[in-house]
Amino acid sequence: MAKKSSSKQAAGAKARGGEKMHEVLLTILGSGPSVAAFQSMLQAQAANGLMYYNAVANQQKTNILGMAMTAMTVRFMLESGHSTEAESKKRARRAKA
Repeated sequence: MAKKSSSKQAAGAKARGGEKMHEVLLTILGSGPSVAAFQSMLQAQAANGLMYYNAVANQQKTNILGMAMTAMTVRFMLESGHSTEAESKKRARRAKA
C-alpha cells in the first residue's frame, strides 16, 4: 500500500511540476506587452529629461550672456567719461568750493 501511495504522490508531483512550468510560460508570454510598454515609457522619460536639460542649459547660457553684456556696458560707461549721480554731485560741490 505504501508503494501505491508513493506512486500517486510522484504522479501528483509531476502534474504539479507541469502546471508550474505552464504558469511560468504563460507569465513570460503574458508579460511581453507590459515589458514593451515599460520600455516605451522609459524612453519617453529619457527624452523628457533631455528636453529639460537642454532648456536649463540654454537658460544658463542666456543668463551668462546677459551678465557679460551688463558688465561690458558698465565698463564702457565708466571708460567713456560718463559718471554716476553721486560723482556729479561731488564735482558740483568741489566747483562751488
